[in-house]
Amino acid sequence: MEGAEKPFKIEYATQGMTWAPYYRMELNEGKAKLTMACDIKNEMEDFSEAEVSLVSGFPKIDMEGKDSLLNLRISLNGFLNVLDGGTVYNAPVRRSYISNNYMAQAPMMAAKALGDMGMADEESATLGAVAQVEEKGAVNMHFQKIGKQSLKKGETLRTDIASAELEYTSKVSWNVTAMRDIDQNGYMRNLTTNAAQTVWDILCFKNPFSFPMTTAPMEVLLDGTFYCQTPQSWLNPGQEGKTTLTKALSLEPKLEENERAEEAEPKTLKLEHSTYRQVTVDGKATLKNHRKEKVTAEITLRVSGVIEKVELGEGQKETRSVSIPYGVNPVSSKTVETEIEPGATVEINYTYTSYIRY
Repeated sequence: MEGAEKPFKIEYATQGMTWAPYYRMELNEGKAKLTMACDIKNEMEDFSEAEVSLVSGFPKIDMEGKDSLLNLRISLNGFLNVLDGGTVYNAPVRRSYISNNYMAQAPMMAAKALGDMGMADEESATLGAVAQVEEKGAVNMHFQKIGKQSLKKGETLRTDIASAELEYTSKVSWNVTAMRDIDQNGYMRNLTTNAAQTVWDILCFKNPFSFPMTTAPMEVLLDGTFYCQTPQSWLNPGQEGKTTLTKALSLEPKLEENERAEEAEPKTLKLEHSTYRQVTVDGKATLKNHRKEKVTAEITLRVSGVIEKVELGEGQKETRSVSIPYGVNPVSSKTVETEIEPGATVEINYTYTSYIRY
C-alpha cells in the first residue's frame, strides 16, 4: 500500500470463489495412470498473480454471510448480536450453481493477496506442492498450493494438479437383494420371487498421491477408449478404495429362497403387547460367468434376521461379517469372495432366521 512503512499482506475469507476437482483414470492391463485436475470459478473480483490454495474437507464456518467489526456499518452491540445468532446487516450473498453442487468443497480462500511491492514469498509455490507436513499422515483439512494464478471475474480456469502411476485390480460385486424385507416392527414389507439382482464391475486401487483424493467425478478410460464416468469418494494417502464402474451384464445372478414349513409348535417371541413367530429361510445364490476370462467376485448376503449358516465351496472365503441391531431383527450381512472360471457358475447356500409379527 502506498505510504506504508513496511510491506504487509491482508488475509481474509470471502464468498464468490469455488473449485471442483476432476479425475482421469487410464487403465491398461493392471497398470494405470491417475491424473487430477481442477476447475476454479471466480465470481468475486479480478485478481492477478495471487497465491492460490485449494481447500479440501468439511470446514466449520459459523460466520458465513455475517459481518465483522471491520464493517464500518456495524456497531459493537450489533456484532455481539450477530454472535448470538441475530442479524443486523447482511451483505448480499451470491452463490453459483457450482457452489451448490460442490458443498463438500471448502470455499477457496482468496487470501495472501500480495501487493505489487516486490514482497518476497514466504514459501515456495510450485505446482503440486503440498502445503502441510505430510508426516502427519491422514488429515481432516488439506490445502493444495497451485502457485500464482490470474483470473478475471466470471472466468473459469482448468489446471492440472498431479498425476501418478499405480496398480489396480478388477472385481465384480453383487449385493444380494433378499426376497424378504422386514421392517423394525417385524412387518414383512416385501416378499417377492422376482427381486432385481444387479452385479457391478468395481475398481480396487490405493490413492497414489501424497495428499487426499477428495469427492469428485472420475473419468475412466480402458485401453484409450472411454469406459465410464463415476463418483470418486475421499481417500487418504495410501488408503485402498473401491470405485463402482459399470453394470456387469456378462455376469448372470440368480437367487432362490424357500421358507421352511412351520413346525407344530413354532418358536415365538413376545415383546410388550406383540407376538412374533420365527421363520427359517434356506437360500441359494448363484452367479454365472459369461466372460472369456476368470473373474474375482465379492458376493454380499444381506438379510433382515440372523444368518445361521453359509456353506462355502472350494476356493470361497468369507471376508466380512456384520450384524446391526434394527428393531425385532438385526440387519445381518456376510461377504464371500470367490473366483469364477470362464463359463462356470458358483453357488452359495445359506440359512437365516427372522421374527415376523403375527
